[in-house]
Amino acid sequence: MIRFQPDTWRDALWRPIAMAAPDAGVYMEVMAPDLRFALVLVLLTFGAFVFRRAWEPTRATWRLVAFLSLQFAIWLCISGNGRYFIAGLVLVGIACISLIQRWPCTKSLKLTLAFAICALQAYVVFLAAPFEGSSYAPWRDSPVFPLTLPRSVTDEPATYVTISTNTYSLIAPRAHPDSRWLNLANRQSDLDSDADGLRIKKILSNSERLSAVLSGVRGMLSSEGRLSPEFIDTMNERFLPLHLAFDSSACTYVTFSDAAQMNVLDGQSKQPAGVVVPGFMFCHLSYLDQVPTGRRRVSFPPEVDQVMAVMDRQCQRFFDRRVGAKYRVPHGTMVHYADADMKLFVLDDRRVEYRYLRSLMAQPLGRVEEVLRPDFTFDCDNIRGRSGLPWERRY
Repeated sequence: MIRFQPDTWRDALWRPIAMAAPDAGVYMEVMAPDLRFALVLVLLTFGAFVFRRAWEPTRATWRLVAFLSLQFAIWLCISGNGRYFIAGLVLVGIACISLIQRWPCTKSLKLTLAFAICALQAYVVFLAAPFEGSSYAPWRDSPVFPLTLPRSVTDEPATYVTISTNTYSLIAPRAHPDSRWLNLANRQSDLDSDADGLRIKKILSNSERLSAVLSGVRGMLSSEGRLSPEFIDTMNERFLPLHLAFDSSACTYVTFSDAAQMNVLDGQSKQPAGVVVPGFMFCHLSYLDQVPTGRRRVSFPPEVDQVMAVMDRQCQRFFDRRVGAKYRVPHGTMVHYADADMKLFVLDDRRVEYRYLRSLMAQPLGRVEEVLRPDFTFDCDNIRGRSGLPWERRY
């Protein structure tokens, strides 16, 4: 996952200051401005060029700053994701206070500056209000989701499989305590290729009950209240490479409502076409020892692979064809590059578009014929929603 990794040396060198920007997607998904790294640079500069020889930090302070700098550099190279930098986020506050503590000024002024830094950081976090920035529902009272789970979920152990990047794990404590949960969002196929895949196969094959947990999406239900044929085909194509058979006749749809009513998919549960009441669907899965070789595969136009090859050559960092997963979508084909948070669209009318996770809409690349021309170029340093410093980005 390269979501928070800098794309250029300029991005990397500016990261300590960029983290102070009140923008989402800098080092966390939500807005979480952190002034302290920029303040460390300010305090170092002020001490070196204003106080000069009168400022004499201890050897321990220099070691702390050096260790923090090394840790910061390694973190940027590995992920740049704030959740994997907890130690650095703790130490940077200590570094600020340590630098102030050796300033040649009165103790009262030092205490005032220390309290001012704490108050300023607390204030910008309060203004950004990140506390529910990535949640689907306010988590104030238990349970967080206003629904009543089926007795088969609460009273019987099972292995639950989710395929979205949001695992909906807040349901887990309400299920049977012996149940297990597997998130296969980044697994497309080939469970025999690595150790994790083999462990997943072992868990699936040893499970007496398997169930998929899906969230309600538009197009899931037909006007009769049944699963739409398109949705069933998509689920079969998604689960079969994972040695799982999707049973569309054994699904229970649990809706959110004030009364927490349970809605079972049958002829009685009619919903307008294309409209889904928010909730979760539990569908029975069966483990397959072998993936069916003769299964019907979704076919894709030949120009999809051709466009993927061009974009791979132009910008492999974001369009690596080795990890691109193809899906049929309304009016065309979508290629999802999960590690890069990127989507490529080759539409039936031969338009080609891309969309980064944080951009507001898909950006046109041209028609298929234009993309396949030898002189076609794509600027990898101008990705809408990603490229540039936070205050330079276009969404």
